[in-house]
Amino acid sequence: MPEEGPLDALMKGLRAPAPHLPDMPVHPRVLTLPGPDGAALLFVVWRDPGGAKALHEALRPLVEAALLSELSRPAEGAMEVPLARLRVLSFSAIEEAEAAVAAFGLRPVPLDASWRDVVAKARGEASVVGREVPDEPTAAFVAPATATKVALELEPALRERCGDEVWGARPGAFFARAVELLNRTSDWGPDLAAVDAFAAEVVPTQTDCVRWIPPFCFQALCDAVALAAAEDLGVKIAWAEGTPDDDGLAPPPLVAIEATGAPRYLAIGEELLRWCVMPLREGETVPPLSAWVRDRFAGA
Repeated sequence: MPEEGPLDALMKGLRAPAPHLPDMPVHPRVLTLPGPDGAALLFVVWRDPGGAKALHEALRPLVEAALLSELSRPAEGAMEVPLARLRVLSFSAIEEAEAAVAAFGLRPVPLDASWRDVVAKARGEASVVGREVPDEPTAAFVAPATATKVALELEPALRERCGDEVWGARPGAFFARAVELLNRTSDWGPDLAAVDAFAAEVVPTQTDCVRWIPPFCFQALCDAVALAAAEDLGVKIAWAEGTPDDDGLAPPPLVAIEATGAPRYLAIGEELLRWCVMPLREGETVPPLSAWVRDRFAGA
């Protein structure tokens, strides 16, 4: 088995019952909130973790773990609606907090009436875990989540076609189904060009927002990457089957690369989260996904 990655401990934390969660400045459980235009993920800051840098360092793995857990879900337990936004609610004044959260696409917003239910949800969570919080929160931040039109239209059909099958059970199956549904069978071979072509359809290019890829589209993209490495670059790869645990959380897409001695593991899901989903800043450019594939599988 591969060594634990940096998100594994937090993924385990997402499974913990609320009363047994550790007392941390940033609440380790992420709350899901319904909305008219999609779901929101709520992160709650109970107290100052030690300034802006500490806040950024506390939020980053939690944001990544929460997004990755949603992106990796099988059909049962997956969001019925697209992710619409991230919300952060803070009950403590933190100097330069705005700069600390900007990398996640989060921007300050007024604590107006639209936050009433959100604040009530956070207070309810505080009651469950035995926390005392100030009468009023001090700050609120929102990051929009944007998905491409193609991905939003493809996701329901892809989800239905995949059914109860989990990622990795049949290597390449998720991408093959996406290709069929998009009617690109004749010109999208399992190669690097297909990786870039599919990414152009499902990876948003907007800046300062979460570039949301619906779960089955994301898993199909992970499939495309592994297929291209195997077929185009000749890398010997084994897919790790993403069987969910008793709590319904599935492990993120992972492959084993045959190498001299022990196999080398590559956390495709975690790396594509950072390459394709996490926000781009204004003026930031990213090379084609095929460049990442060549770099990460080079010498395998």
